[in-house]
Amino acid sequence: MKVRKQRNKYAMINYLDAIPKKATSITWQENKNGMVEIEIIHRGFYAKLAQRLFKRPKKSLITLDKYGTMVWKSIDGSNSIYNIANIMENSFPKEQDLMLNRVVTFMTKLKNANFITI
Repeated sequence: MKVRKQRNKYAMINYLDAIPKKATSITWQENKNGMVEIEIIHRGFYAKLAQRLFKRPKKSLITLDKYGTMVWKSIDGSNSIYNIANIMENSFPKEQDLMLNRVVTFMTKLKNANFITI
C-alpha cells in the first residue's frame, strides 16, 4: 500500500492548534487609549511615486479595536489560536457564540497581511 505525499505541508495541521507568531518586521505600540497601533511602512515603486506626487506619508498607523487589541496582545508565541479564542470568550462573555469565528477570521487577515506567521 502506497501512501501519498501531502502537497501542502500545512494539510496535516489543525488550524486551531496552530501557534501564531508576530512578524519580526512589524512595529507596533499602544496608544493613550490602550489600543494597539501597527505601523505600516510604504515601500516599492508605486508607494514612492505616490509619496512624491501626492504627498502620501511614508508610514501609516492601523489602530485596532478592542477585539483586535486583545487578540494582538495574546499572540505571544505560546498561545494557540484555540487558546486565544478562549481568552476572547472569557473577556467578552456576551459575544461567546461569535468569538471563535471572529478570531479565526482575524487571524487569517493578519496572516494574509504578513503581520503574523502560523
